[in-house]
Amino acid sequence: MKPSKMALLTGAGFTKNFHGYLGGEMWSAIFSQPIVAESLRLRKDMLDRMDFEQSYYHVMKEDNFSPQEKELLGKAVEKAYQEMHAVIHSMSRHDKALLKFVLREIVARFAGSGEERGFLFTLNQDLLLETFYHDTDPVLGKFKLSIPMMDTQPWVFSQKAPPHVRQRDWIRVPDEATVKALHSQFWDGQPEQQFCYVKLHGSYGWRSADDSNAMVIGGEKELRISSEPILRAYFTIFEDVLRGPDCKLLIIGYGFKDPHINQRIAEAVTNHGLKVFIISPIQPNKFCYELGAGPEHPVNTIWNNGLHGYYRGTLQDLLDMDKLKLSSDGDGFLQKMMISGYWKGRK
Repeated sequence: MKPSKMALLTGAGFTKNFHGYLGGEMWSAIFSQPIVAESLRLRKDMLDRMDFEQSYYHVMKEDNFSPQEKELLGKAVEKAYQEMHAVIHSMSRHDKALLKFVLREIVARFAGSGEERGFLFTLNQDLLLETFYHDTDPVLGKFKLSIPMMDTQPWVFSQKAPPHVRQRDWIRVPDEATVKALHSQFWDGQPEQQFCYVKLHGSYGWRSADDSNAMVIGGEKELRISSEPILRAYFTIFEDVLRGPDCKLLIIGYGFKDPHINQRIAEAVTNHGLKVFIISPIQPNKFCYELGAGPEHPVNTIWNNGLHGYYRGTLQDLLDMDKLKLSSDGDGFLQKMMISGYWKGRK
């Protein structure tokens, strides 16, 4: 098999449309946990940095924080993700209908067909798609998602996702030998993996072999990725897809804050002709300004050389809920990626 010429990458802004947390909201959720409030040192560190990823990285790396303090912060982070999942799980009927429409009309367009394998890459660690992308849906069931090289729980991509992920619901990450064997056969052809959901930074609800959270948070993310076999394999797949001939990458909800991701996108732009398309509610000039990239920065390469389309709007703006179809703006933007015809021509 070979990768599809179109791939999707989502960041926190995608899930924010459906009650997911952005960085500041996650900081608040972690900081408000009683076990953090009761620890003067953890509380001070979070107040000093005002960035949950920076604080998490600092506490976990520095020797002057005790094992007990590290464990407390780890529990606070897990509890915050648990709370976010419960909020997402209990979204209103209206929001569920909107999400279903987004999954059917936008996300499912990136599914593979024939000898092509489709990819949805994400930097998110929430369980939005595992909870609401149902393989029993009359439309989504034709474009079934799978998490490659993983034995998932029965609740994943079904209508049985629990509001609280407990120990019995955890997904175990395969060990290095298993990943190596599965990765070596990945492109050989597995029809049940026609549409792959690749969580580049791991996920809430995943457990590594040492029973720790398999989530990449904080600094030195690339080092953390290299230490987890499944994430290392996912990153290689990400590179392979972006380097494919005539590849187009649609980015929704990513603010270009991860250097290791930006570097790979920029490399694919420079050396393999990757074309980048962005959906964002931010005005293009403000989006560009907020990136703050110098002339040699990878983001500058992506913006100046790789950007081929920018839609200033929300996911809701792409849809006409009254007519149950894409809005004229949405259809026009996706046609620029040449995926409308591709979608309609599939059986």
